[in-house]
Amino acid sequence: MSPFYQATPQMRHPSCVAPGAAALAFASQGVQRGMVGGAFNAPAPSAFGASQMAHGYSAATPGPYRAPAQMHGQGATMMPAACPSTAYASAPRMPPSNNVCQGGGKDGIVLCIGDSLTAGVKNTPNAYPANLDALLKQKGYEFTFKNEGVYAETSDILLRRIQQAIANVSRLGPIRFIFILTGTNDILQFRSPESIVANLRRIHDMAAAAPGSPHVVALTVPQSRLFRPQQEDMRSMVNASIKQISQQARGPRPRFVVDLETVNVDLAEDGVHYVGQGYKEFAQLADAAMGNFLEAPK
Repeated sequence: MSPFYQATPQMRHPSCVAPGAAALAFASQGVQRGMVGGAFNAPAPSAFGASQMAHGYSAATPGPYRAPAQMHGQGATMMPAACPSTAYASAPRMPPSNNVCQGGGKDGIVLCIGDSLTAGVKNTPNAYPANLDALLKQKGYEFTFKNEGVYAETSDILLRRIQQAIANVSRLGPIRFIFILTGTNDILQFRSPESIVANLRRIHDMAAAAPGSPHVVALTVPQSRLFRPQQEDMRSMVNASIKQISQQARGPRPRFVVDLETVNVDLAEDGVHYVGQGYKEFAQLADAAMGNFLEAPK
């Protein structure tokens, strides 16, 4: 059980309490413990290449942070982010860019949360949650998918907003799965693996404590052509810890990992975002990993 949220016995199962009540209690716990809202340090400004702009990553909705030194020699047009620090400070309350479903599906809710690798291409279904939703529908499942990806987000910002995101989504019904993908922007900013893993542990515990006791699904940090050798070593350390966190976790629902290592980095045409076939492969791997935890379609 997460130290940040102590569920009552009635709240551990969605049939025992109205989802809205559980969601409000969950959010209230987060506010009392200082985990929802409030001031926090803004991430470093982003820089954008022409390919990012073409895919909907505008200055107003930045993608993963790129250190200027890493952009030299790529032939991309440099565009400084126009967002002031106050725009980042409101990130926990930003609506997702690609919320693929509304309403309640009979099989429950799947919450996908993270950075632009979750959000996908702005105002399109070109994102791994939308592709995963389509794969499951082909099998007869009817989940409600909620895409809570936020551009430019780092793990510390996700930590600050995840309880509020869970509370908002829980009002629609029981959450069955929470998919978490974060860390790329942290590594691009040379944040230490230890700090990233510490954030991930707390994020995963908060997700596991959500109303309905959902499965927590950790996606590993995918490859990036922008990573230098040191950053690639950092990625390997973070991914090893992600697997360890899931294996060692105890709770009412098993946690599991979607390993994105096999997705070819060449599918990330700007070096970071796996637009098109890449996000389809993310979804295929997630679909395969979910297979052991799904009942037959009703």
